[in-house]
Amino acid sequence: VSFDSYIDSEERQYEIGDLATIFLPETRITGRDRQFEVDEIIAGGGDAAAKLRQFAETAYRDPPRQMLGVEQEKWLTGAIAKSARSGTRWQICAQQVLMGSLFTPPDVANWFGPDLSPTVRRRVETGQLVAKAGLPLNFDSWDGYPAARSRLLAAAQAADADFVSLAGDSHNAWAFDLAEGGRPAGIEIGGHSVTSPGYEHYTPGISDAQRVGGLLGSSPELKWANTEDRGYVTVQLTRDAVTANWHSVETIRSHTPALKSTHSMTARRGRRMFEAA
Repeated sequence: VSFDSYIDSEERQYEIGDLATIFLPETRITGRDRQFEVDEIIAGGGDAAAKLRQFAETAYRDPPRQMLGVEQEKWLTGAIAKSARSGTRWQICAQQVLMGSLFTPPDVANWFGPDLSPTVRRRVETGQLVAKAGLPLNFDSWDGYPAARSRLLAAAQAADADFVSLAGDSHNAWAFDLAEGGRPAGIEIGGHSVTSPGYEHYTPGISDAQRVGGLLGSSPELKWANTEDRGYVTVQLTRDAVTANWHSVETIRSHTPALKSTHSMTARRGRRMFEAA
């Protein structure tokens, strides 16, 4: 399938009257530049911290770097502007990876216990150097493409859009306030996985409260998270508000619809941020 036919396809966006336009861009394969790898950045020995700081100030923020690709980005920003201009209440971008920023907490070394293997120890130490350089935890998400994210969020602001990102692929549940240039740009609802393990699989010795507390402390855009449960998220739209409901199931070991808990958060139209929990 050619890229032109991809972006011209009517199936890439859906209209729900004047309530919402749902856009379905592709962020995994079609247009993104090759993601950065920390091991490649610090390869060759020498001062790893200095290499990471230099990278953070140069290649990491390279303006032409693409997450969506030039043509798909042009389509999406134009379609968001058209939707907002038409009076549609919500502009919803349903795509594959988190847009909100996550940073490694300073106390992450305490998450793995005292008997770290050399491999885990090296990864933890490198992760802390990455965070000290002002770099995010995961280059595979929009965090690895900051210029592209800034362009998209700035376009949503310029369009006066009520922007909502729906994302997944991290296996955990997240709520982010998205900002650009120090101003609110929208919200993100990150859905958790139905069965696949998340952060809790790699840090079994600590509580969800400790993990989430560390991430909240290191990641200003993050407003809530669940890093231990499996489940699904439902989203309710009205003309004046969007409410996300993260449902955690009691177990994935048997066929049962029983829920362990539901966490709800709401954003009001025009506010472009979640209400305080």
